[in-house]
Amino acid sequence: MLFLFALFVIIVLLINEIINMDTEGKKLPPEPEAKVSFHDTISVVLIPVRSEFIKANLAHLMWHNRDEFKEIQHNALTEINEFMEQQRLLGNEITLKEACKILYQSEELVEAKVGSSVNY
Repeated sequence: MLFLFALFVIIVLLINEIINMDTEGKKLPPEPEAKVSFHDTISVVLIPVRSEFIKANLAHLMWHNRDEFKEIQHNALTEINEFMEQQRLLGNEITLKEACKILYQSEELVEAKVGSSVNY
């Protein structure tokens, strides 16, 4: 019985040594202790409210007005329609949703969702 216990202890110690080694058999360094520290000094950045931008006559730089927004919408719809027509002429019937994804999302994401049959 004592022999089995000693054998068990040796096996546990060997397993512990193996766990603490890298793939080349070298002993891994101990993991650093996690530490948290706090500083007494802080930095504050004030963010102006909209009324302050308006008072400083800078609102036109931060927000679009209704006419600009309509122009952005019109340009986007034109771009989407032209792209869909181009794809149709190439034999690729795509939906409006697919066209929006192709035009306005990353190439990898589009290929994963739509497939590589769409020509850019």
